[in-house]
Amino acid sequence: AASSSINLIESGHTAFNNDAMLSFSDGGPQSLNMSDLTLQGGRWGIYLTSIPGTAGTTLFQQYFDQTFSHICLRDMAQGGVFLDGIYAWDNCSSAYVDFVNCPIGFQSVGRPGIDSTPDISYMDKCLFWGCQWRDCGEGFRLSAGRQCNSNYFIDCIFENNAQSAIRAQIVGMTIANCDFIHNGGAPTVLNNGSTWIVSSNFTTNRSDAVAFVDGVGGLSFEGCTFTRGPASNVVMVRETTGYADPLNWQDSVNPGNRGPYLGRHIHYYNC
Repeated sequence: AASSSINLIESGHTAFNNDAMLSFSDGGPQSLNMSDLTLQGGRWGIYLTSIPGTAGTTLFQQYFDQTFSHICLRDMAQGGVFLDGIYAWDNCSSAYVDFVNCPIGFQSVGRPGIDSTPDISYMDKCLFWGCQWRDCGEGFRLSAGRQCNSNYFIDCIFENNAQSAIRAQIVGMTIANCDFIHNGGAPTVLNNGSTWIVSSNFTTNRSDAVAFVDGVGGLSFEGCTFTRGPASNVVMVRETTGYADPLNWQDSVNPGNRGPYLGRHIHYYNC
């Protein structure tokens, strides 16, 4: 991009669209399919939002059946992908999408409805396959407040992300065959919802890494390996509530309710 102040691809009549390289808008559902692209050096690589309607209402965009394939988003001023208050990201697939050297790789935030609904945004049944988050501040953050169900990370790599790899609130998050390498975070993976982690590897030698995983709603591990380097004091699961609560869902009624934690065929090295 010629400037770090523009979004490279965006939806809707936003404050930025006069400068966007590619802008589109529509009052109904959207399906955006992209492949074989490198997006580099803008504000956000892909910025999707809802658009204003009449009389102060909002036309909430529902993005569904999207396919992102073989895309690299790198060196962005604010981040790779931003779902900014859209109604839904539903049944979408991201295959071999790389997020490199961005303050945040992928982010979704919610937006209140026009009535008293505090947050109408959600992500449902979405797949990240063979994706990589490398050298970012945060890798993936999903803070949309409506219930988000059954999202998957398969064969992904999270490496050298300073603040965290995943922060989410997903009911039924599955992580399978993924590698978490030298990420920071307290913890590296944090989810508000049931979480299944299968055949994945966690390793770090960072002194600022506090815990590999934590969450509310239950954690299940199958066939995972946890390795702590000599310079790190990281623990596998942090069962306290002392960390920062960026998604504001810490259990105020039962602050010690961090489990249950279930594990089978788990390997520990230098822990």
